[in-house]
Amino acid sequence: MKFSKICSILLIFSICLCSCQQKKYNLVVAETAGQYIHFSLDDIQDVCKNLKNGNKSTIFEDSTLSILKTFHEKYGIVVSLYVQGDFTINSKYSSELIENSQWLKFGYHGNTPSPRKLDIEKFYKQIMDSIGSTAIIDNCPRIHYFHADHSCCTKLKQYGCIGFLTCDDWSWNSRNRGSNYYLTNEQSTLLDNNNRLYDTDNNTHFIKTDIRLEQIHQLGGGKKMLKYYSSHPNQSKELIVFGHEWNFKEYLEQADSIFLWAFENKYEFDYPQNRKISQ
Repeated sequence: MKFSKICSILLIFSICLCSCQQKKYNLVVAETAGQYIHFSLDDIQDVCKNLKNGNKSTIFEDSTLSILKTFHEKYGIVVSLYVQGDFTINSKYSSELIENSQWLKFGYHGNTPSPRKLDIEKFYKQIMDSIGSTAIIDNCPRIHYFHADHSCCTKLKQYGCIGFLTCDDWSWNSRNRGSNYYLTNEQSTLLDNNNRLYDTDNNTHFIKTDIRLEQIHQLGGGKKMLKYYSSHPNQSKELIVFGHEWNFKEYLEQADSIFLWAFENKYEFDYPQNRKISQ
């Protein structure tokens, strides 16, 4: 093989390698004032399907929303429902959703593990066509598989997103995760030891998810887990808890114990998008 051809191949390889390398943005540790807890459910589909035809007198005839309302009235929790697929809730419920939007919001989740989501514009259009208000939208969602590259995050920011809820298991599951939005491995590790990182280049917040309901037993059980957070207040300043719609009802006892603990320890129930930061 001629030397010039070898050089050409090496040049092409170098260009491809550089193009695949992840660009590193400037992320710094950020803190919020006070302690708060936020709860959400991923993979929301049934709520949208159950409220599609407008044959219910209230949104709280949906069993999941009814349970969440009970928790809200009992403890004051706020909830985000991250929709996987189409937002099909009937416009009949627009006023009721807006009236409850201080504690009940919906957010984009995506329906593909690809870091480039294709249904972003569709989702926000569906909400505006049906509800006609951005009041019900959570602007700091959790994206499916935590896979969203920089271009995807930039697209979501155009629709009002200020940040994203990141993975809960980077320290022991990073190989399977593959990526955590567009954070580098080092940045994800840094976030794992803090509550929030702020991307100063892109004005974007990344908040660590702490507790997954269905993995509480793997963490030693609810009492052991809550004892850990009681003795590590810095790790629980922003306590982000989540589950999934499809198995949420199997973990109501665990959810109740967390909400009770937070209530007794005088946590605020709030949305990450509402918390001001200091760097």
